[in-house]
Amino acid sequence: MTTTDDALSIEQHGWDKGTVIRWGLRTVLVAGGLAGAAWLITHSGASIHLHAPRWNLMAAQPFAIKFHVVTVLLAFLIGCVLMVGVKGSTMHRVLGWAWVILMVTTGVASFFIHTINPGGFSPVHALSAWVVVASPFGLFLARRHKVVQHRRLMTGLFLFGLIVAGGFTFLPGRLMFEMFFG
Repeated sequence: MTTTDDALSIEQHGWDKGTVIRWGLRTVLVAGGLAGAAWLITHSGASIHLHAPRWNLMAAQPFAIKFHVVTVLLAFLIGCVLMVGVKGSTMHRVLGWAWVILMVTTGVASFFIHTINPGGFSPVHALSAWVVVASPFGLFLARRHKVVQHRRLMTGLFLFGLIVAGGFTFLPGRLMFEMFFG
């Protein structure tokens, strides 16, 4: 069998079938989450109007929410760079440490936010606890050269700790929804 650059097998790309299956499942989970969120939004009865961000809504929030949003945005930006950049380089290591510090800070900051369950914790705080514990553990795995486990954990933190959790902030009634669509 001859191959061309246009028709390389997954093995020739350096992937194994497990990697393809994992990324396929992640894609299905994220797409399903987005589809579910879209369904919730369209069936919630909320009127949706895309407009310029209403920064006055953010300005009116307590410091804990503002701080949380800033750390989340920085972690998201650095996480995107880490996901597409060269792994194992000095830049990856430096940005990785910064990302972990931001993720732990974000998680801790969320414990001071009680908008879903005033006066108490909500299920979102379980995710925050996972982020606070798992982020440093990801560094531990990297330091022990357990690259596969490190990659899986950090990718999961990025997908679920930032993308999926962030997607829920755009549901009707939540601050980000009101800022951009309310």
